[in-house]
Amino acid sequence: MISDSADSIKASVTTCFRRNVAAAQKHELLTSSTKSATLNKLVGDAAEMSQLDAGEFELNLEPVAVNDIVAAALAHCKSLLGRAACE
Repeated sequence: MISDSADSIKASVTTCFRRNVAAAQKHELLTSSTKSATLNKLVGDAAEMSQLDAGEFELNLEPVAVNDIVAAALAHCKSLLGRAACE
């Protein structure tokens, strides 16, 4: 399956990172790693959509504090925010 291939690519890239490689090669490896992670996400999203279309998708609803949601969102976006202040 596609997700297995993406996992295999990511494992290979990780192995290559452990070796001494030139800066240009490290950049290419980082790009490959990022793209394989994106591919895994897309495959997962497609699988969820097919489950939804087939009526097999279940929501597990439970109460959650709004503060926890905001904290999780900020933590997730922290790398995008960089050094910008967020209060």
